[in-house]
Amino acid sequence: MSIAKKALTGVIWTSGVNYITQGVEFSTVLLGRLLLEQQFGLFDVGKSIIEFIFILSAFSFNMSIAQCHEERPHLYSTAFVLNIALCAAILVITGPGYLVILCTGP
Repeated sequence: MSIAKKALTGVIWTSGVNYITQGVEFSTVLLGRLLLEQQFGLFDVGKSIIEFIFILSAFSFNMSIAQCHEERPHLYSTAFVLNIALCAAILVITGPGYLVILCTGP
């Protein structure tokens, strides 16, 4: 696959994700009118948790390894451990709140 084709594929994927995100944001406006206050509040808390997870996942340690010009095997294990630690932190931060929401739902 040529670099131009890879770039085009990346642009298509990025554009698709942006359009889906805008669609979800627009559906939030519609859901605000259709759902009851408690239901919309539960939906909005869940959406906030998901957005927080996306913000934390933007660190992308794997991208820094991909941009490194030299092969450094010790970076692979470091990035793996950091990704696991980031996932564990996300689980610890959002897990209990999400369980409370599920257990005390409407």
